[in-house]
Amino acid sequence: MDFAPLNISFKNTRLLGAFLRAAGILFAAFILLLGVAFSPTEWAFADEEDEAAATESVEPITAESLDLPGWASEDEDIAGFLTTINEKAQGVKSAESDAAAAEQGLEDARKKVEDLQEQVEEMKATIKKVAGQLADQKQKSADALKLQYMLDASGFNLTDFIFSSTSLNDFVRNLEYMEHVQELNLAEIGRYAEMKAEHEQAKLDLEKKEAEAAEEQRLADARLEDSKAKLEEAKAAQKQAEEELAAEIDARNKALEAAGTIDDNVNWNMSKEDFIKEWGARIDAYLGGAPLGGNGKVFAEAAWDNHIDPRWSPAISCVESSKGAICFLPHNAWGWGQSSWSSWPEAIKAHVAGLAKGYGYSVTLDKAMKYCPPNAQEWYVQCVGEMRKI
Repeated sequence: MDFAPLNISFKNTRLLGAFLRAAGILFAAFILLLGVAFSPTEWAFADEEDEAAATESVEPITAESLDLPGWASEDEDIAGFLTTINEKAQGVKSAESDAAAAEQGLEDARKKVEDLQEQVEEMKATIKKVAGQLADQKQKSADALKLQYMLDASGFNLTDFIFSSTSLNDFVRNLEYMEHVQELNLAEIGRYAEMKAEHEQAKLDLEKKEAEAAEEQRLADARLEDSKAKLEEAKAAQKQAEEELAAEIDARNKALEAAGTIDDNVNWNMSKEDFIKEWGARIDAYLGGAPLGGNGKVFAEAAWDNHIDPRWSPAISCVESSKGAICFLPHNAWGWGQSSWSSWPEAIKAHVAGLAKGYGYSVTLDKAMKYCPPNAQEWYVQCVGEMRKI
């Protein structure tokens, strides 16, 4: 027996194995290089950069940037409004980022839909081609089925083949021919079934691709509409917060305008005794039965000695502690630092002297901003209102 073909086959197998091993090594090296070039660490950094960009803060909105009145710069309530506005502004930026991402998503979806549509068109062409082939194969299958039926109906059997054959070789050839004819008939019939199944599957795949494309488009459109709606909501929320701040500022300014400035109707052209007598009585009438009541003479004398408006310290006591009813430290009715005293006269004299030294003659908005920065406007309006009662 000639083993040359077998030897060549073994040689080819060895060559093929060597080639495959070399290709595997090259592929592994490529993957390794790819992993170095695009390491997970770099991917992580890229993700962090994307996340940082998405959460990038907007420039803070402040009282200065909105050109609000000076008293508003340290006002607690105004600070709350500004915090809300900044939160809403950040919400707008996030919504804008989401909308931009949705726009990009829609563009990506459109490209994907275009790719899917190309596949759909290719599938339609294939289905059309298969449909034509299927009609031809259906006819071939029918002819084969008819022929097979005729052969089966003719009643040919092994005995017929034996007696109709002139020799053993003739018998074998006849038998092989009949088997071949039967195989061809069955193959044609089977091929029709296969082509029909392929045709039906192709139509199902087509429907699936068309549905996938439609769903991809629908979801992208929905995401974009949703992001646009949320962006409008965020803008509306920011606008509302800004309008509420504007309304608050307007109301505060009107309150300041209504309060005006305290009139200086204190007559210093009298003796100390007359001054203390007049203002002591007026202050006692104002304090009434409050804890500070009965100390009008002390307030008036301290005002004379320090030459300040005798109404100012009593008015502050009302604004800060309801005339000494709610003191955060002993006898400290004015929110005066961290000071405390052993008696009302001692406390009154210290507070009036402190006003004269640190603030001057009487209340103004600027002095209110120094005395009570968190609520300067409201504090000023209340002080002026209380002073007018004395």
